[in-house]
Amino acid sequence: MHGHGGHRMLRLIVLTILLQGPKNGVEIMKEMENRLGWLPSPGSIYPVLAQLAAENYIQKMDDGKYALTPSGKLYSGGPPLWLSSVPVALGALDSIIDYLESEKSSDALFPYLNRIREIASRLKALAE
Repeated sequence: MHGHGGHRMLRLIVLTILLQGPKNGVEIMKEMENRLGWLPSPGSIYPVLAQLAAENYIQKMDDGKYALTPSGKLYSGGPPLWLSSVPVALGALDSIIDYLESEKSSDALFPYLNRIREIASRLKALAE
């Protein structure tokens, strides 16, 4: 994910995935691929994991898996942060669109054009 908005979103996604229980970096990446259809690179995930650990939101356990700390559980508790209010959800959506726009020049979006159209149609219906 590109830019500061994408980085924030990646942090929130990782924390949300870890709500299910401890996972290693590869398991987190696979879960993101399953949920979002996007497999992040190790170069994008591991720096986020290191930063979250430095901020005491997660800890790396002896088995190499990452787990939420009490602070991380508090930070990500309840509904995912980006679903906590309409303004926050719209901000998260804006960040996601920024990321997708940054990928438009490559062929990365091509396999997902039908899905993007479906989501656009749903958003349009919300605005009417």
